[in-house]
Parts: sequence; C-alpha cells; structure tokens
Amino acid sequence: MPPFERRPRTIPGLLVAVGRIYLRRTNGRRFAQVFVFLLLLLVAAVVWRAAWPTSCTASSGTHANDSPRLSVAVTPSIAGTASGYGLTWVDLRDRHTEVYFARLAPDGARIGEPRRLTNDDGVKLFPQLVWSGAQFGLSWTAVSGQDAAVWFVRLDPTGTPIGAAMRVSLGGARAFGARVAWNGRAFGVAWFEVRSAREFGVRVARIDAEGRRIGDAIDVRTGAIVTGMPDVVADRTGFAVSFNEVLPRAGQTATTVVRIPAEGAADEPVILSLRAGLALQSTLAVHRGGTLAAAWRDGVGVDGSTLAAATLRTDGTKTGRVEITDGRGHAGSPSIFAGRDAFGLAWTQSGTAGGVRFVRIGLDGQRVGEPLALTTHNRPAQTPSVAWGRTEYAVAWCDARAGGLAIYVARVSASGTRVGEDVRVSAD
Repeated sequence: MPPFERRPRTIPGLLVAVGRIYLRRTNGRRFAQVFVFLLLLLVAAVVWRAAWPTSCTASSGTHANDSPRLSVAVTPSIAGTASGYGLTWVDLRDRHTEVYFARLAPDGARIGEPRRLTNDDGVKLFPQLVWSGAQFGLSWTAVSGQDAAVWFVRLDPTGTPIGAAMRVSLGGARAFGARVAWNGRAFGVAWFEVRSAREFGVRVARIDAEGRRIGDAIDVRTGAIVTGMPDVVADRTGFAVSFNEVLPRAGQTATTVVRIPAEGAADEPVILSLRAGLALQSTLAVHRGGTLAAAWRDGVGVDGSTLAAATLRTDGTKTGRVEITDGRGHAGSPSIFAGRDAFGLAWTQSGTAGGVRFVRIGLDGQRVGEPLALTTHNRPAQTPSVAWGRTEYAVAWCDARAGGLAIYVARVSASGTRVGEDVRVSAD
C-alpha cells in the first residue's frame, strides 16, 4: 500500500460532523461550548496535516539513531516581485518545523539555495509572504508549549532578515492564523486571538516600513468565532479583513469583510454570505480598481463541500454568494490573488478529478471559463498559494508525487491557460 493511503482520511470529516451536532444541541448558550467546536476544527486540521510527514517515504540522510531523515515541505506562500517571486514554506527536515525562503526567477526556477529563517524548538505554522516593492514582509504562527503567538519579520529582496523577528501578538493570549498585507505605507498583520473565555476575536496590527509598530492592535471583530484563518489585504490607504464566523444562536455561518481605514478604527462588518451550515478558510484579494473578492470553503460536511466566492465593489455593492464548484467531493485550501483584469483562484479538489485546480473570477464575482487542472497525478497535493507576477499568475503548492512532500510552482497566463511545466523548488 502506498504510504499516503494509510492516513486517516475520514477523521477531519468526522470531527466536523461531531462539532456541528454539538453546536445544534447546545444552541451556543456559552462561549465555552462554542469554543469546543473551534477546537474540534483545529484538531481536525492538525490530524490531517500531521498524518502526512509521519507516513512519508524517507529521503537521503539519517539521524544519530539511524532512523530515516524526513524531508517534507508544506504550506507554501508565494509573492510576486519586479524580477520574479519570493517563496516561503515550512520545512520538516531533521524533524523540526522551520520556515524557509527561496527566490524564484520569472519562470519559477529557484535561484540559489533555500534560506532558513527560523531556528528554535517551537512549531511554526502557515507562513505568509508579501512584497512591498522594496522588501518582503513575513508573518507566521509559532506554538511552543502552552503559548501560541504571531510573529513578523522583514526580508530584503534576497530573503535576508532585516533586523530581528518581532512578536506581534501580546503575551497571555493565544494567537492563530497569521496573515500579512502591504498597503503602500505599512504592513498589516491579521490573526484570530483568544485572551480569555470572554475576550477573543480578530485583530490587526500595523507595522511601518522600518519595522516599528503603529499604535495598538485594532479589534476588527470582537467575539467572532472564526472557522479557519482570517485573511487581510490592502484596501485604499487602509486594510480589509475577511473571515468566516459561526453564529451559533442563528445556526448559520457568515462570511464577513471588515474595512479598516488609515485612521485605524474598523468599519461596520459587511456580510458577503449568510447561510446554514459550516464555512471554512476564507481568502481575500483586492483588484487595483478597488474591488474586493473573497473565496471560501462552504457547506462543509462529511460527504463534501463547495467552493464559493463573492465580490464587494468600492461603492459597497456585493454580488452575493456564487458557487465555483459543484459540491462533488471536498474543495478546500482556497487562495486568491488579483491579476490584470480578473482574480486568480486556486484550490484543492478531492475525488477522482482531484488535485490542485485554478480558475479566474471576474470583477463581477462570476467564474470565467472552466477550471484548469494544475496536477494530474493521483498523489496528494495541498495548500496552494497564488501570486501575480509581471504578466502572469504563479501557483505554489505541496505535492507528494515523488514519495515525500515537496513544493512545486506552476505558471498560468492572464487568460487562464497553462504556461510551461511545473517546477520543483524545495530542496531534496
């Protein structure tokens, strides 16, 4: 039996189902009851990810105890620059989870060797990279013992850290799902935070181009029970944040966008979609004309889920929820980025036609053309990340085609067609 076929494929779906039943029966009377639901989702994600590296075939090298060394690269984040791309990911070589960086040429080929950016015993999760025009901003979540915190560091164009990494979230709080954006004047780092049973929600911190904090962190949505990670993008001179939140008393999930003007106070939330059932993994992008586009995993259940999207124009007009997939199998891990005249959306699809898929979304929120299959093999491929280069999209993902997990990059034209072959960029 191939090694990846032994992972517990039904556990995430089972935990989601149990969580939904728990919410219905408790009717969300207390925060602790709802928070159990959130923890179930986090456990599902951890089980799903953790089942991979422990069952991978080994690459070359051994530990002192002669056990095989694992070479596993996961959760990439790609950002376009004027001369190519920057790429970060979590690498599990030598049984440590560390964040790595690599420079890519316009054709996706790696330039030089990957650079290790972190070096400690904590667990690093889901790094995200953004390009400011002069430097990169990188955020990630680090878990060590009972502490979970959001970190940020600036990188020069070669990936060399500029100064020391800074802890963005405050001590005494557990922070998850770090995301970062650049608005032309400052970086914005968003995350979901739990300080106590009565203090939790989505927050954003602003950091200037020199790495200094701008004021205190902003409460974007106090009391939001977020499913999956929030996302943040530049919006005019401020930022916009999207997330999915459970409304337990109504038995619904809302996909919400909150704009944060340059002055710092969050605007009133705009609900893009409100429906029964569970939604996960919101991703957000902004077109240079000011239109926001969000995509998320919707109607999550044991048997399947759909990928949905909506747009929010500068005048506040929203398109409403549009289904991108048909609900056959699970659609997950969406990533969206603005291209020249449309948004590029990548995701993973389970089933016989599974793998990494890509499609364009128009400024009206409608799907443009048919989805493009970026992977055609039957091995797992997960957590895609989309960026726009000078004239085309680039999509990075982790892929098990070679027996371990490695990062691959493919290019897609502005019109949605494949450009060349995909390239492996993480080290063996």
